[in-house]
Amino acid sequence: MNQYPGAVFFVDMLGVGALTQNQIPLCDIDFEAWNLKDHPARSANLLCGRLLTEFRACLAGVKRSHKSVKVAQLSDCAYIWSSDPAAVFNAARDFMWSSVEAGILSRGGISYGEIVEPGKINRSIGHFILGEAVTRAVGLEKLGKGCRVFVDNAFLKKSPRDSVFSHDMFKVLKSPLDGTIVNEFCWYGTGRSASRWADAPHAAAIDVIGILTRLQYSPRFRWNDSNRHGRIHIACSIDSVSSLTPCFIGNGNYLFSDDNYVRHLVRPAERSECNCQKFLSERLADIERFFLKGKLKDPLQRWLDRN
Repeated sequence: MNQYPGAVFFVDMLGVGALTQNQIPLCDIDFEAWNLKDHPARSANLLCGRLLTEFRACLAGVKRSHKSVKVAQLSDCAYIWSSDPAAVFNAARDFMWSSVEAGILSRGGISYGEIVEPGKINRSIGHFILGEAVTRAVGLEKLGKGCRVFVDNAFLKKSPRDSVFSHDMFKVLKSPLDGTIVNEFCWYGTGRSASRWADAPHAAAIDVIGILTRLQYSPRFRWNDSNRHGRIHIACSIDSVSSLTPCFIGNGNYLFSDDNYVRHLVRPAERSECNCQKFLSERLADIERFFLKGKLKDPLQRWLDRN
């Protein structure tokens, strides 16, 4: 066995249990959004299989791009780990960006500590790890709602300090119930691992508005939105991502509270690719008014090209 200190990112796809237990009312839109419209035997498990395939594709993309991390998928959750905390940090934010853009809600936890893994791997049945970092990462994932990532103090001490964004990448959240402190890694305020937003606020605004609009209007999130628990996850995701928008767009038009969303802001019936593109186009045009220099001829097409 190998034993060493390192960082672990545990990530879980939200809503799978409710979906496979037929607790979510599905409709044609849900299958059409995931290219399953013409399948002869549509079911919750069929949709879940499509979601898990996309989840796996996001993990495979991280594995290809980040050679120094190891990846293991266990159904609707996964571990990404390395002895290098910076590598896990970069892999985690890449995964979160790609999964939300693909139409998947995932939530994660990152911890630093002891990792134990086998010296030899039977690749036919996959990798496994254990240790204090693994246990804490799993516990951290459960500390909040929405597509967010929570980290422990041990990881914060080891995380890279060369910010890719002019604002802090970590946010301290305090529970009003018991005063518990939770550290959130604001992946949506960092760009991908190759991005440096400090020198590119225009590109940052385009990316943030892109995922915010997808969370609000993409039909791929309709099944999440059609039950109370999933709607809370969507609402908290929108709340956290929209809180970043004043950093780029000073009119406050894109601040959406989770309470307003849960009550009445957007209903599942409003989710369509047409509405998503419509609102995205309007918002990107609004962004251009804040960035007069280097104005784009077609901001919507630029965003589509990037994604």
